[in-house]
Amino acid sequence: METLANLFGGMAKLKLVKLFVFNPEWQLGKDDLMQRSKLSQGEMRRTVNILKKCGLVKERKMWTEGSNGKKRVAGYSLNPDFEYLEQLRHFLLTTASVDDKEIIQRISKAGRLRLVVTAGVFLHDWDGRVDLMVVGDNLRMNVVENAIRSIEADMGRELKYVIFETDDFKYRYGLYDKLIRDIIDFSHYVVLDKIGLSMGVGETSKTVEV
Repeated sequence: METLANLFGGMAKLKLVKLFVFNPEWQLGKDDLMQRSKLSQGEMRRTVNILKKCGLVKERKMWTEGSNGKKRVAGYSLNPDFEYLEQLRHFLLTTASVDDKEIIQRISKAGRLRLVVTAGVFLHDWDGRVDLMVVGDNLRMNVVENAIRSIEADMGRELKYVIFETDDFKYRYGLYDKLIRDIIDFSHYVVLDKIGLSMGVGETSKTVEV
């Protein structure tokens, strides 16, 4: 991720480029952009202006709910006519991810992790049912979800995720729970496994040391 940030001239630009390219249907106001990218107002404003000048982003007015009712504000969206859009999308699809160690480091603050599995967008499948599965003991849900929000900001894409306590996961696994089977019966990557379960055909497994 650091290499890409240097290539794009900084993490702020990389985050916003991915946010627009991977969500072409979205029109976002300044508050949404700051919230989704985790950038300051100054970083966001400077970077959006650069992307507008490059022709990647277009601006038009949009309606939004405010404390005094609806109001028109500046909205930003991907310019579908950008000359190098397909090349840029292909490049980002093959490079724009968060590595395994960083995923574990961020989520591990929430409790004792027992199993972490990536799928979906992490494996370049944008239509998968789940992108991330986290299993652990005494997990603090708000901490896990905040960690996932930070990963989303770096990836430029909302993640579909599931979180289980270990006992609940084992119970569902034993009953061939459909959601779990939809993850482990298709392409997935085992980032961390301290449960020792056989995760099924096509498994790629790796325990990340942190």
